[in-house]
Amino acid sequence: LSFQQLEAMIPVVQSQTPILLFANRASDILEIIKIAKKYHLKTIIAGACEGWMVADELKASKIPVIINPLQNAPDDFSSIGCRDDNAAILDQQKISVIISTFDTHNSRLLRQYVGNAIRAGLSAETALKSITSHPSQAFGQHDYGMVKEGSFANLVVWDGDPFELSSIAKMVFINGKLQNTHTRQDSLFEKYYHLYHSK
Repeated sequence: LSFQQLEAMIPVVQSQTPILLFANRASDILEIIKIAKKYHLKTIIAGACEGWMVADELKASKIPVIINPLQNAPDDFSSIGCRDDNAAILDQQKISVIISTFDTHNSRLLRQYVGNAIRAGLSAETALKSITSHPSQAFGQHDYGMVKEGSFANLVVWDGDPFELSSIAKMVFINGKLQNTHTRQDSLFEKYYHLYHSK
């Protein structure tokens, strides 16, 4: 390890910064729980395909998990126990569930991923928390992800259920300021709509 890498680990071993570890297999998740307890590490587990198998241990450890709800079939031997209601089962055990696409280029599809988790049994309340307050709390950003006095005023107002594909974001506030949501696609639509209907 380089000096910079070792230096970055200091707040981790001092329990100030969470460490993010990837594991799908139930046995690997159990090992992470043991290590986190032994060294008093703030830990977040990403993947957790077989998390439902060790839900009791995860609940006791209070370790948040990041899940891709579309990963409902094995990719390899470490994820044989994948199932689409993994997030719902973990939520029932009061485990902090975070939903992610795990792909930066697919982040625009996040609400579709959450919608699939709801279809598989995740409660609507937890679904919203899984992409707002749960990740902010897990990563120590306690002023984000909740609508309350003193929090950062980033807010989206939808015209329907945000996890329905037909819903549209009507207003977006960033740092308390209303943003212009008019896009180039809107301009093109308006241009050709008027051209077509003017004939």
